[in-house]
Amino acid sequence: MRFPARSTLSLGTLACGGLTVWAAATQYKAKQCLDGALHPAASSASITDQGCEMTTTSGSTVLVAISGPPFEAGVTSAFGFVVLGIAALVAFLRPARRSSQ
Repeated sequence: MRFPARSTLSLGTLACGGLTVWAAATQYKAKQCLDGALHPAASSASITDQGCEMTTTSGSTVLVAISGPPFEAGVTSAFGFVVLGIAALVAFLRPARRSSQ
């Protein structure tokens, strides 16, 4: 069975693009945590395995879950998005060039 190259490359590009956007949103939330923007009374914050752990000015600890892919997955999916996007573009343009000759 032969897979159609154009649709396979297009779906791979879209999947990598979606994962890149999800990873970027996760990293943005982690940055907000470290900046103290997730809680109005946060005095310090750190990223743990459980999520964003903030200490408030009153001394209590607030835990905000951060779910999503890790940073490495975002970088890898961005690379895959570029490579598969270029390959899909070549696959779409190649037949047009052959028919015009």
